[in-house]
Amino acid sequence: MLSAREIILKKKILSLPDLPTLSANVVELVRLLSQEEVDLNPVFECIKRDPILVTKMLKVVNTSLYSLPRKIETVEMVVTLLGVRKIKELVLSASVMDTINNADAKLWDHSFTTAALIAKIVKQERIQVSSNITITALVHDIGQVILKMFNPNGEKMAQSKVDEEGMPLHEAERAILDVDHALVGSWLMEAWQLDEDIVVPVAYHHSHDEVSEVYLKEIAILQLADYIDEHLRGFPCHRVPMELLQAAGFENIDIDYWMEQQNKVLNATA
Repeated sequence: MLSAREIILKKKILSLPDLPTLSANVVELVRLLSQEEVDLNPVFECIKRDPILVTKMLKVVNTSLYSLPRKIETVEMVVTLLGVRKIKELVLSASVMDTINNADAKLWDHSFTTAALIAKIVKQERIQVSSNITITALVHDIGQVILKMFNPNGEKMAQSKVDEEGMPLHEAERAILDVDHALVGSWLMEAWQLDEDIVVPVAYHHSHDEVSEVYLKEIAILQLADYIDEHLRGFPCHRVPMELLQAAGFENIDIDYWMEQQNKVLNATA
């Protein structure tokens, strides 16, 4: 439950004139792709009406995030190789890519490599989590972009505390702004009417005391991948509590192994 201060901040932040939005076309696509039985004809029509979106989708799908065996050149090829369930993830990924990258290229790099890592962990460890987990990882820090728009001086002061005191960013934001990027990011996802299995893990990806029971596995795996990538990048961060990993059934995941794997990725892209 939000505090009175958080309710006020939420209203102010969601009223920002330059707040990132999803286009009407993307909103329609998400609606079509969220139906139990997806009719591909209107989906293709929607996508092809937006050549910029097509370009962005093909750019994302040809990255290491998907590790496909050959270059993808058409939306039809995307469906053939990835299947219908992945189109929604791809549409949203393409839609938010510029929002993050244009604001902070380093933040996009972290978001992207965290998403790639989470996809590998889920596949290799055979973890049953929401099909939206990769897009959740991609957007988990978008609240940082919003806070910089809302209060650039406050976010700069928070970053100074990170640099000078070694305090994790979300704690510095709380100390200065009375809110952190995790909660703010979830407000934006909520405003975009995205699925709850995206909104809730984003909101809780820095919570170590109380977390939502409904999406416990999604929150735990997001926190784990985020911690690994942040730690390797030298960002001040807290190790994921073993209690959370145990509650999610992840206590046997070899964190050192995944640290080593992600370190190879970051060194290769440095």
